[in-house]
Order: sequence, then C-alpha cells, then structure tokens
Amino acid sequence: MIGWSADDNDWKTKYENAALLNGAINDLSWTDDNQIIVAVGAGGTRAAAVDIEKKSSVGELKGHNATLLCSSVKNPKPYKLIVSGEDKEIQIYKGVPFKLEKSIQKSHTGFVTNCGYTPWDAGARFITVSQDKSLKVYDGESFETLSEKAGLHSMGINDFAFGEDGHIITCSSDRSVKMWKINEKTLDE
Repeated sequence: MIGWSADDNDWKTKYENAALLNGAINDLSWTDDNQIIVAVGAGGTRAAAVDIEKKSSVGELKGHNATLLCSSVKNPKPYKLIVSGEDKEIQIYKGVPFKLEKSIQKSHTGFVTNCGYTPWDAGARFITVSQDKSLKVYDGESFETLSEKAGLHSMGINDFAFGEDGHIITCSSDRSVKMWKINEKTLDE
C-alpha cells in the first residue's frame, strides 16, 4: 500500500508498506482527516489500521477467520470502524486506537460484500449487503437490527452506494441495479 500527499504538486510518498496484510487488499477506508487508512483483505493479517503521518499501527483488528471484503469508517469523530467478509461476521471497532466494541455473528447466511455508515445522519446507522441477497440496517450505537429485507435481487448483492436523503443503490450478480429508501424502521423500493 502506498499513500501519497495531495497537499502539493509533487505527490510525495507519505506511507509505503509492501507487506501490510501479507496478501491482497480488497478494500480501503479512511478517516475524514485522511490521517488513518484501514486496509482489509486476504493474507495472514487480514486487516490493518495505519496512521500514515506517524507510520504506525492504530489498533489491533483481529478475530476474523476468513478473507475480509469490506470496511467502513464512521466520520466525523468519534471514529468507529466496521469490517466484514467471507466469515459472515461483522466486527465493530471504536477508536482511535481501534479496539473491538462488538462482534455480530452470522447476521447474513452469505459473504458480507459491503458495509457502510450512513452519510446523511453522521453515521447514526450502518448497512450491510450480502451474497444471500439481503440488506440490513443497524443502529450505529446499540447495533440492533433496525430493518432487513431478503430477496432484494435474484442473485447475490455485490455492492451498494449511498444516494441522497436516505436512498441506497444496490447492484447484483443478476445484472440489476435497484434503489431503496431507508426510513426509520423500513426499507422501501
């Protein structure tokens, strides 16, 4: 992984580590001040959070037993971090330095392909999508499942993106893209 400075026109290297995870990096997320970058993927380490200015680790992201596919940092402070992947476990860390706050076991029956904190309410909720064709919305503090919907697509959900005003867009292996409205306790197409 290489991190560059965008503060000037010469793009100086701020951080470089060829063996950060000792394997492939599947996703990156970072804090709103661009100080801390989180990398998740395959390999012996599976997840790492690094302060690119100090060139040091900022927490221990351990506990997963399979390849990680996604990560998301809640911005603004206080920072929280979600990581998940092929073991179907969702881990929430609080930091910095990041420390495990909660582990949600087998929330999905398929790989968790993406996760993210909702940008329109400063991360008061977070969302996960999965190869099991479902989307779940969680409370960002209590971690309670606020709403969930299965069978959103005819095949697994590969990714999602946040739209405006509580909208989320999902895409699937079935070659479809759908938009959903996230309300207080419901999910509507």
